[in-house]
Amino acid sequence: MNNSFFFLFFRRMRAPLIVLVCAYAIATFGFTLIPGTDDQGNPWRMSLFEAFYVVSYTGSTIGFGEVPYDFSPAQRLWTIISIYLTVIAWLFSVGSIVALLQDPVYTRAMRRTRLSRRVRGLDQPFYLVCGYGDTGRMLTRELTDRGHPVVVIDTAEHKIEAHEVEDFRAPVTAFCMNASLPDNLREAGLSNRWCAGVIAVTGDGQANLKIAISAKLLNRKSIVYARANTFGEADNMLSFDTDHVVNPVDEYVRRLGLAIEKPDLFRLYHWLNSGPASRLVKPVAIPRGRWIVCGFDRVGRAVYQLLLEQGMEVAVIDPEPGQRGCPQILSPAAVPRRTSSKRQG
Repeated sequence: MNNSFFFLFFRRMRAPLIVLVCAYAIATFGFTLIPGTDDQGNPWRMSLFEAFYVVSYTGSTIGFGEVPYDFSPAQRLWTIISIYLTVIAWLFSVGSIVALLQDPVYTRAMRRTRLSRRVRGLDQPFYLVCGYGDTGRMLTRELTDRGHPVVVIDTAEHKIEAHEVEDFRAPVTAFCMNASLPDNLREAGLSNRWCAGVIAVTGDGQANLKIAISAKLLNRKSIVYARANTFGEADNMLSFDTDHVVNPVDEYVRRLGLAIEKPDLFRLYHWLNSGPASRLVKPVAIPRGRWIVCGFDRVGRAVYQLLLEQGMEVAVIDPEPGQRGCPQILSPAAVPRRTSSKRQG
């Protein structure tokens, strides 16, 4: 990233630097060619060093005077030309620098360079969280509460900016870039010896798969936690020795089944998996009878199958009943609605 930062700087400043160097070279070379006279009236020409000295204080508008001898009319004319030439070159260069500092591409590159330097300066174990949605934000909060520094990667710039106003108990470094690219992971500290673990919780299952594979290939010592949306993605992650793979749908259905069959065990499980300040939830009896599942996507199918296995009577409401392949699906129009009547006074 440092190489690309300097490459971007010199690519944008190439023309201003060339103009500035050429202006100084022309002015300096002109002073060496134009003759003058010394204090004895003898012909005299400036050396290259003397000419560059005169151009340096002339181009910077300091103006020390005519040294070492009074200038001839031709030298004074060339001094006027050199002033306008070098001042215009400086104005062009300074304007290019100001425009470069305001360029979003350059500011992002400069920011990433500064963040990479901060990551390299970490001297304690940290975690790399890929994805700063609800899950990523919660994990970052819990890890920092325990004193672990966190490096966050997300493609959404507004999420990265939002973390700056949050108060964390440990340092949090946030990159706005694509975490599925191995070079970006390496820049965020994956190859750092203090990288304790990588957590892939982006909303894209394929991106989580690429992160898990890259993490295991680039740093075998780090522990990798990844979220998989399908069983195929989970199998691919496990084939690369991913330490922990979590399928949100499978986990949700498993907890729902535990809450139906063994509610007290579910309370204990939920309490043990919550934060340090959490309390044991009150017991809630899961009613048995007729259940209505709204939506028959991946989550709806899993919940529907679980409820059938629990002996429940299940009806499904879905906007597209003909495309789901379940005989018990009802369209939203088939559900009776309660009509309200106004009381007459």
